[in-house]
Amino acid sequence: MLHEVPKMSKKITINGEQREIQAATVVDLLMTESVNPTAKFVAVAINGSVIPRQSWSATKVKTGDTVEIVQPAPGG
Repeated sequence: MLHEVPKMSKKITINGEQREIQAATVVDLLMTESVNPTAKFVAVAINGSVIPRQSWSATKVKTGDTVEIVQPAPGG
């Protein structure tokens, strides 16, 4: 019988709002935030540093991080 390891939640700031999340990577975080990680015109910065798209799946989100997710607003 496999035991599921409980996911640890962490406190981060997303676009200026303090949140508690369980996402491990940038891709996980985007999916949690209902942002398609393959969509064009999406940018992510952690602690002021822009994360290249090709690094999203390997970049870990850590407790205390400040994350900015930038995407076009609907309706232009």
